[in-house]
Amino acid sequence: MKNLRNIFQAFHNVFSSILIAAIIAVILRIFFISVFYIPSSSMEKILKIGDYVMVWKFLYDKKIPVINTKLPFGFRIKRGDVVVFIPVNNPHEYYIKRCIGLEGEKIMFYRNDVYINDVKLEEPYVKDKPLITYHQRELDVPRGHIFVMGDNRLTSSDSRDWGSVSTDHVTGKALFVFFPFNRIRIIK
Repeated sequence: MKNLRNIFQAFHNVFSSILIAAIIAVILRIFFISVFYIPSSSMEKILKIGDYVMVWKFLYDKKIPVINTKLPFGFRIKRGDVVVFIPVNNPHEYYIKRCIGLEGEKIMFYRNDVYINDVKLEEPYVKDKPLITYHQRELDVPRGHIFVMGDNRLTSSDSRDWGSVSTDHVTGKALFVFFPFNRIRIIK
């Protein structure tokens, strides 16, 4: 009888631990982290088709759903951050791109290069410099928006095509690739 009680107690402890872990995982998934699958080559060289990326929600001064409160430790989006957002042209999907321009900045394309406020942007993350030249044009990033581009400029549909992204549409920052296991890496 004592052995049966010990087995039941051990089962109860394991089941309780699994249940608590599952509840914590669900809370983390709903409110703090998200998984994003890379469906295209637009972010190659850092992200490849089939990569799974961990995204931290609410890192950027966002309100938490349900309680409608901002976290006290929110950050501002920085140039170079790889962000996940809901695009204006397709509100039922999520895109992942690199933040190139911040609100109030002037973006200019000239001879395959990007200039921010008349200063050439160094972009070591770009897969290949496009063989085509951008149309020489200037864009101003409106207040509350960012300008995003894919690292693989030849295949990326981004702010060059559909304009800047509202910071309200940014859902999080991509932190690291966690699958496939041979591609585990921090996203810089």
